[in-house]
Amino acid sequence: MNNELNIGERLSVFRKSRGMTQGEFAQKANINPESVSSVERGSRTPSFDMIISISSAHGVSIDWLLFGRGSMDLIPEDHFLNKIDQDTVEFFTVLMQLPEDVQGRIFGIMADFLEMLLDAERRGAK
Repeated sequence: MNNELNIGERLSVFRKSRGMTQGEFAQKANINPESVSSVERGSRTPSFDMIISISSAHGVSIDWLLFGRGSMDLIPEDHFLNKIDQDTVEFFTVLMQLPEDVQGRIFGIMADFLEMLLDAERRGAK
């Protein structure tokens, strides 16, 4: 069905599936709200930069948006990446700015701690 829609119609379907107004959708993608409206009405073809901005900001598949192929979402809604809160994102953003050797030590500590927790849970489950 979605490959029978044009890009503006698919953009509208995606935006509405997220419960967003054109203004909210545009603001999150850092594009002009009138551009969203024009594309949805079919009076404008989106630029490649606009498509990239929309895909990056909203997680919509470019292949789906352009051609109606595959899944609408880059990452399925139930994927664990969609459950990561902002504190976790900020933690890993800071972590990835540290020198590689420090990152390695921190990841090692985290892996050891996780293994300890899993072992304790396995022993408690018996």
